Amino acid sequence: KIKKDYIAEAKTEINELKIKADEEYGEGENAVYVYYYDVYKELANLKSEECFPCKIGRTDREPLQRIISQTGTCYPEKPHIAVLFYCRNSYNLESSFHSILKARNKWIENAPGIEWFNTNIEEIKEIYNFINKNFIIFISVCDNSINFFINYSANTIKILINI
Repeated sequence: KIKKDYIAEAKTEINELKIKADEEYGEGENAVYVYYYDVYKELANLKSEECFPCKIGRTDREPLQRIISQTGTCYPEKPHIAVLFYCRNSYNLESSFHSILKARNKWIENAPGIEWFNTNIEEIKEIYNFINKNFIIFISVCDNSINFFINYSANTIKILINI
């Protein structure tokens, strides 16, 4: 009952702030969220770049409340909440996103925290669709400098190496 009260309170606060995600996928009590700041996307557009800094995190509570608790008043703009991926195990889904993006050299090493990637929403949704359709085993070697992705489907096994 306490969790339900907390969620109801969080949803009321979020509704008052008029914050919502552009897109939502999946089912479950946990979530992986993706947000960015519009100024970085606008800068990327001005430079004719496809990618911009995106935060990919996870939570086992109300995801919009989690995002608001992270961003608070530290920036003069609200975060743009692009996608929420609801799931049963947010740790595994988040780890999958992070591993694939790190293998593609998209991780922003000097950003605060470890969850910022130079990517875009289309790439993230493409990764989600890939994960959702396949059983994937991740093997990291040499402190994540080499990542192997084994894609298992009903008919084939493919090894995708991204060094």
